[in-house]
Amino acid sequence: MGTAASIQSTTWFDRLPTEIIFTIFDYLSNKDIIYTFLFFSQRLNNLLLRNQHYINHLQLPTKNFDTWKHILSVIGSRIESLDITSIDLPSSLEYFPNLKSIIISTPYGLPNDQMKLIFESKSFAQLDSFKVKENLIYPTQSFLSRSINQDNVLRKVFNNKSELQKFYYPRFIKYAKNNLTSYEINLNLHSLKLILNEFRDIFSLILYTPNLEYLNIRTELSRTCVTPIEKSNIKLKQFHLTLKQPTNYQNNLNELTNGIKQFSSSLTCLSLNLIDCTDIRENEIPFNSVKLQQLLESMIELKQFHLYATLNVYDSSRNILSRFQDQYWFDHKWTFGTHGTYFYTLPFHFEYLHNFCGFDNIKSSNSEVLLTNPRIWYTVKYIDLYYRSTYDINFLKELKMEMPKLIFIKHRSFYKKNKNEKESEDLHVNENEEVKNHITLYNMTTIQFDHGSIENRKKWLINTLPNLNHLILSTIDLPSPDSQSADLLNKRIRRLDINTTNSSLKQLTEISYVYFSNVEHIYFELFYDPQRRSQWYTDIVRKILKNFKSLERLIIRSFPENGNMSNAMTRDLTNILECYDMIEIKKNFQMKQFGEWILFSKDGWNDSKVQSGIRSSILRKFKFFKLRKS
Repeated sequence: MGTAASIQSTTWFDRLPTEIIFTIFDYLSNKDIIYTFLFFSQRLNNLLLRNQHYINHLQLPTKNFDTWKHILSVIGSRIESLDITSIDLPSSLEYFPNLKSIIISTPYGLPNDQMKLIFESKSFAQLDSFKVKENLIYPTQSFLSRSINQDNVLRKVFNNKSELQKFYYPRFIKYAKNNLTSYEINLNLHSLKLILNEFRDIFSLILYTPNLEYLNIRTELSRTCVTPIEKSNIKLKQFHLTLKQPTNYQNNLNELTNGIKQFSSSLTCLSLNLIDCTDIRENEIPFNSVKLQQLLESMIELKQFHLYATLNVYDSSRNILSRFQDQYWFDHKWTFGTHGTYFYTLPFHFEYLHNFCGFDNIKSSNSEVLLTNPRIWYTVKYIDLYYRSTYDINFLKELKMEMPKLIFIKHRSFYKKNKNEKESEDLHVNENEEVKNHITLYNMTTIQFDHGSIENRKKWLINTLPNLNHLILSTIDLPSPDSQSADLLNKRIRRLDINTTNSSLKQLTEISYVYFSNVEHIYFELFYDPQRRSQWYTDIVRKILKNFKSLERLIIRSFPENGNMSNAMTRDLTNILECYDMIEIKKNFQMKQFGEWILFSKDGWNDSKVQSGIRSSILRKFKFFKLRKS
């Protein structure tokens, strides 16, 4: 590949008007645009360099890095925002001297030593935004890590030289109050997202953020309330609080309300996610309308209130809604809804809707809102869908209309009244109705089957989800190899997460390549069993890498049953890489270990053929375009 100055035009692309070229770019990611067109012709090179928005943001490449080194030598200084989507960092952040923002959006989190590379880099000190995006499919395993020295991380954030304005870090921080004196005031920080050990830790920490406006915290109420929480004068505007299950919610309720009231003069938005607190009784906040009203009335600037809570299994939801039908709630346009044991404000503000059984099961304190507000479920991206009744075309119409952002459905286990009851087809589609009213959920890319028959979900796969490419498999109840469902899985699934027990995992590795011949990415988790040792794990890995012919990346994460096994587990994972059975595998895959993680990736970084192959595949998306011979 030559330099920009020596680029020769070799295609009809140079004859296209600029407007058409920009229209083509609308169908591609920035990474594809840069990789394919930066050195494609002199005209396109100039066009990209003049239009900075195509270059300012980059998703970090994971292969063909020799090519990317050359690209970054030209545009690296222009890149201001970097999106990290893989567990390995193939490049040094030194390629990006003017970086202002890092987003970590890996589906499964980031290994600790990779995270350390970022924190210890020169680039981190100049960032104004650092965000680790939570993936709600794997929230617990991926983000509750305790092995990084979090105090060192906080010192870099709570520092008077820090440029950080936004810091979103949903990893567990066991907060140590005896290190407070090592922190400094950060006047720039206005948005903060953390997972803290105790609720009271919030108020010690924000003493160092006088200009904080947005606070998003996951924590639990203090187990012992010996001393009052720190007083704060922060003019906080938005407070999003997620509580884990407390030891005794009722005894710690004063701590919660007193803490929230510290922001009463400035708070405009309060969001409470209490779904993990399953022991809240009806006479307590949030189910006691009088007490909740008193709390909200103390916040004189409050405009938005969002709630998501779980009713105690011993309480009834039938009378809850009637408590929220007086004039105060109508005046503020705060409406409440329920289904099952869940209680929430409407419109629903959260991304994950749990244990959903259909729109007919939703009850509301103001039924008119359900009929007239088209954005009741607009924010929902993930749902658990229980099969307790038959879903039909009308249900699909509602799902598409009410939840336009939906990208993930977890199909929950079929509820059987007796063990001999058979599971039936869950999506009922009348043949005549199907022709007239074919409904598709185009945004839906991911589905999880939770111990149900995939064959009995075939109408979902065939009729409803044309863009499905990611399957999370928690069952080995796969369809017949010659069935329509099996053919569909083969054609569509590119990413496979195996979420099952070790014994089922072994069966899946032996048979599932029949169903997933086009899978490119596989991820699975193991709970480390010291009795199996490395040979058992090696056999599993070898079968996956051998049988899945289209595989490009395999990620394995192992969890020790207790902390004492961690070192043994790491040694066994290392032995997998060094096993003689892996000699042939090494010819096709690069292997890397990051603590409890192992990554196998196709060795394409130094292959110049890959570059032209990817470029051609991108250009083939546009049928009117043909390469012209030089």
